[in-house]
Amino acid sequence: MKAARYYKPELDVLRMCAFLFVFFVHRLDLAPVDSKEFYWGYHLSLIGNYGVPLFFFLSAFLITELLLKEEEHFGKINIKAFYIRRMLRIWPLYFTFFFLIVLMT
Repeated sequence: MKAARYYKPELDVLRMCAFLFVFFVHRLDLAPVDSKEFYWGYHLSLIGNYGVPLFFFLSAFLITELLLKEEEHFGKINIKAFYIRRMLRIWPLYFTFFFLIVLMT
């Protein structure tokens, strides 16, 4: 029996927020904003310091949720199968990006 896919679209909103947080804080590195002239823009950009912890929080939540669903469905957790699924999900995009960058340089 094929297990139902686990997907929560509301987490995509949090992922986008985390991405924007990190993007804005790195923007300060490339094009500094004068804190006196653009008070709100500068302080909103500092929210970016919460982007990486938000990514870690989401990852921990999703991994825990997937492992609990696997244990509920099969009665045990197969760590080897879990890591193989993670690799098959992440590696294709990683290596595609890597080789595109290699070809561009």
